[in-house]
Amino acid sequence: MYILKMYSFITFVLVLCICVSKSSQVNILQEAANLGATDFVKIIMETGMQKILAGTGPFTLFVPTNEAVSKLPKLYITLKELVQYHVIMGEVLSKQLKNEELIPTLLNPNGTALDIRFNLYKGNKLLTAEGSSVIVPDKTADNGVVHVVDRVLYPVPLTNLPVLIAMLKSTSTMMSALSVVDLVDFLLGGPFTLFAPTNDAFLKLPPDEFNKLLANHTALTAVLKYHILNTTVWSVGMMNNEALPTVLYPRWLGVTEYNGKIFINNGLITDRDLAVSNGVVHLIDHVLLPNPF
Repeated sequence: MYILKMYSFITFVLVLCICVSKSSQVNILQEAANLGATDFVKIIMETGMQKILAGTGPFTLFVPTNEAVSKLPKLYITLKELVQYHVIMGEVLSKQLKNEELIPTLLNPNGTALDIRFNLYKGNKLLTAEGSSVIVPDKTADNGVVHVVDRVLYPVPLTNLPVLIAMLKSTSTMMSALSVVDLVDFLLGGPFTLFAPTNDAFLKLPPDEFNKLLANHTALTAVLKYHILNTTVWSVGMMNNEALPTVLYPRWLGVTEYNGKIFINNGLITDRDLAVSNGVVHLIDHVLLPNPF
């Protein structure tokens, strides 16, 4: 076992060395390893993508930390596809990125390149890539630039927001409510953030309250719009005591962070950062009612 581990380590080092040019210029793979992201570099080696990423490029590579890679769940895609989603053709520096900007990656299933969505928060001091914080930006190499992120980036499905709500068993009541007041088409636009109450959340309403809302489309529309933001807000971009403007202008939602949990008004986010093609969804355990209501 020891010999096998040593062989794997030596092979890893040798392949990295091959990826560095004779003039000892550092490419993005070597730079990623220098930054400590060795586990993701190993994944790159396993997929054979080092043959491409050692080329002239230029490339932009997003590398998750070793800790992030250790939390990698069971994948619905191949490791090669995962790596491709972490690579952009061309050199993209953090200062070039704008809020809500979409940039295509090397992952190109069925002829459609999948994008990474970039967002800026906290006075443009926090940059996210698909909801992952860019913790070490702009490490330049001979053939591109490397950004270290704190989570593995997962390809965003081509599913839009209403389709996701329809797919989730836990949000069937929310989907019914959206359909009753014709907000489904509205949610095809965006980008949006939707705080979606679960079915159990609707059951917490006072007796007959939901039926009254179904009978009053104006009131139901107002309640549902109170759950929608007109921008993409990932959980990492939420700040304690922050006020989030909703599409029910001029009503706002309050953010409270406590012991690692995030509350929106009185609603606990039970499942966060569900990415869709036109924004993000967070599931909450209470229906949010605008005040006065």
